[in-house]
Amino acid sequence: MTTRTSALTGMRRSKILVESARIGIKHYRREKALKLLFKTNRPCTKTAMVLALQAQEQDIEQLRQNGDGNYRAQRHVQVMTALIAEARRV
Repeated sequence: MTTRTSALTGMRRSKILVESARIGIKHYRREKALKLLFKTNRPCTKTAMVLALQAQEQDIEQLRQNGDGNYRAQRHVQVMTALIAEARRV
């Protein structure tokens, strides 16, 4: 099983989140986005990048499911966009 497959297969997310991320891919600027998402110690391999983004997305999804006040939809879309874009690169 490839990282791309394992990172995205089986994820169940809202249709609007996934559609927003797909639209965001058209405007995705890798260096800028990764600098925002990884303020320190950006993973250096493609596989590590996808796994780190997947972990971030899962944490954000947990906030959403719990109704946590710290949940930010914009951040969720940013991470999901990066996850999809980086998984395509692997």
